[in-house]
Amino acid sequence: MITDEAAEYFRNRGGFQRAFAIMKQKYQSYGRIGGEVLLKDPSAEERKDLGGYFGRDYAQGPIRFTLHQFEAGLAETKFGCCSLYEILCVYYHETIRTNKEEKEAEEQGWKNRLHNFRKGAEEIDGNGPGKLWADGLDVNQYKACVRLFHDPAEAEHQMLGCIKAMHFLSRRQAAIRLSVLAMEAMADPHGLDRNLPAGRLFLKMLQQKDHNSRRLDSEETLDLYIRHGIRPDDISSFTVVQGMHFYDEKGLHPAYEGHLERQEYYLLSLSQLQNITSVMPVHQPVHIIENQMVYAEICSHLPSASILCTSGQMKTASLLVVDMLAEKKIEMYYSSDLDPEGIGMAERLCERHPSCIHPWHMDLSDYEKSMSDQVIDARRLKMLEHVSHPALSAVSKKLCEVKRAGYQEKLIDVMIEDIRKNQNLQEQ
Repeated sequence: MITDEAAEYFRNRGGFQRAFAIMKQKYQSYGRIGGEVLLKDPSAEERKDLGGYFGRDYAQGPIRFTLHQFEAGLAETKFGCCSLYEILCVYYHETIRTNKEEKEAEEQGWKNRLHNFRKGAEEIDGNGPGKLWADGLDVNQYKACVRLFHDPAEAEHQMLGCIKAMHFLSRRQAAIRLSVLAMEAMADPHGLDRNLPAGRLFLKMLQQKDHNSRRLDSEETLDLYIRHGIRPDDISSFTVVQGMHFYDEKGLHPAYEGHLERQEYYLLSLSQLQNITSVMPVHQPVHIIENQMVYAEICSHLPSASILCTSGQMKTASLLVVDMLAEKKIEMYYSSDLDPEGIGMAERLCERHPSCIHPWHMDLSDYEKSMSDQVIDARRLKMLEHVSHPALSAVSKKLCEVKRAGYQEKLIDVMIEDIRKNQNLQEQ
């Protein structure tokens, strides 16, 4: 064919190589034959070949011509019946598409991939939570999921493995360890580890099921697992309790009854709590204290009181005990340091079980008694902007004005008296 002959002619002459590359770019950009070619520093071969083609002397200076001029020049050759676009396509052995067409084709490719992924999800999960998650993805969200993975070719296989994990989880009655679930769904006990792309994607699916889209810290991640019946094989999360009965499938747990008998507080890891079915305090209401040192001091005065310690930022183990207490409608009072972090923890915990948990010694009068000289910087104070709990908003506003932290250590005496009175404890 004449276009093949034309392409071969230009391909065999090195002086046309750069010009053809620019003409291809111009067509892709304009979507038509348009624009110009400018060679600021043409080689001797380019001067010779292009000069011969246009019948001009390009011995000096740059070479400039439009694509229309090049196409018009074809009429002066035996390739006059060919269009420049036809020659470009044969020259590059491809059907050249405009940038717009390339983008549209790429977008259609992503839409096709998403459609096939949804079909795969339906085959695995029917109308289950994994399929609902897949149906909720738009093209851009699907792209973001695929790009989580280092190997795009492996991405869909891993994503469907997450769908399988969701399906398996929704059909299972008892709790399951994360590694066992991963083996079932991914054929790899570490396949759903949270440091891997599939593990992060699986967490997103669990979050959507809970209508929660915020960024998770490590303890919130553990909490998410637990609430969905997944045992995360973790012993780093723990809580400290005193004055509570713990039950497993056999009844009262003898180890914790021993601590009760000795009137001492005891530490429980998240792993230990996996086998606990319920909790019942000896005394009510239960008091929850964030500060470890304050907790230990209060326990030394009230060794029979029912008290829980969260040890700073709320750990999943503490939340698990709180949840079991809330299931039994046990009233709870929570107290933390009066700083942005403490107030934030108090609000989140009260929002978790609003009918059972109340802030305790966290009002304006407590702030005035506990105020320190420590200045709180503006970055931390910004954490208080969205506090809305009625019992915490006034102290949050005052904290922003004064910019001083309040500490529980200054309230120990009144806290002891409160617990003694509330739980009807004898002098000890």
